[in-house]
Amino acid sequence: MDQRRKQKFFGSFFQKRTYLSLFFMGFSGHAWADAATASSGGAGVDAATGKAVYEHVCQGCHQANAKGAWGAGAGFPALAANKNLENVGYPISMVENGHGGMPWFNGTLTDAQVAAVINYVRTHFGNSYKDMITAADVAASHGPAPITER
Repeated sequence: MDQRRKQKFFGSFFQKRTYLSLFFMGFSGHAWADAATASSGGAGVDAATGKAVYEHVCQGCHQANAKGAWGAGAGFPALAANKNLENVGYPISMVENGHGGMPWFNGTLTDAQVAAVINYVRTHFGNSYKDMITAADVAASHGPAPITER
């Protein structure tokens, strides 16, 4: 294969892969939100406890030990011994609004579930923050749930 034909073949191959990746990434936010809805409210899951919400919604990315994961083009920050959790507004904002690759859970998890999972993380995994967040704190900090087209 001559140089020009190689460039044309490989250029179009990688361009097609990029387009396919972008196409499927467009559905990933919906998949995360749908998984959270199904997991947190599904049969057999005690969605009232922070531990249950963490195990069924959060640990897929942040890991069972909350130490996060890095590599393969993704970064899921550690929640274990995380100083950012000291300010109660930070975890509420992150869970409600998402950031970077993390989806929002405003409208997917209830305010009580958000408060429960934040309290769970803030009192486990090497974190020992004593001030508890309530569902009312969560409700007061967010706007309306984002609207997505399906």
